[in-house]
Amino acid sequence: DANRPAINPELLKPIKFPERIIKGNDLKDFPPNEISRRAGKAVARIETIPAQGQLAEGFATGFLISPNLLMTNFHVFPDSQYAKDCAANFLFERTMSGINSGFQFSLDPVKFFIADSKLDFAIVYVEPVSLDKKFSLSNFGFLNLYATVGKITNGQPIHIIQHPNGGVK
Repeated sequence: DANRPAINPELLKPIKFPERIIKGNDLKDFPPNEISRRAGKAVARIETIPAQGQLAEGFATGFLISPNLLMTNFHVFPDSQYAKDCAANFLFERTMSGINSGFQFSLDPVKFFIADSKLDFAIVYVEPVSLDKKFSLSNFGFLNLYATVGKITNGQPIHIIQHPNGGVK
């Protein structure tokens, strides 16, 4: 897309701790419990806003941390220009009757954007109404960030809710 900036060559260097699957692929199509299902509502596929007649391209995962702010990794949005012409798609997931196409909400880095390479995060503003004007962002809730340490202990299981490779949740 001509409006998106070229990839920063620094981002093409190998990262120290790449994401990887360890001890086999245990990705699941459905949440393992009700707590995970509720938490997953605030998780979105980050995707391009397609031109007329084209499909959106998913490329990352983000999650709401407040009513209108979405957090993702720094390498996804190293500066505000990368968030232009992108959307957060909520409910793009498998259901018992097939894959739900979800609801797209525009990202607006002019209203709010901050990123930090050392802490590996980017936060961007999400518009409150879906692109098709049929859904409110408030329906998805958000995940609280807690500054306290010790929220999890060694050996305690965790569920990572994501859109692997920008695909279905």
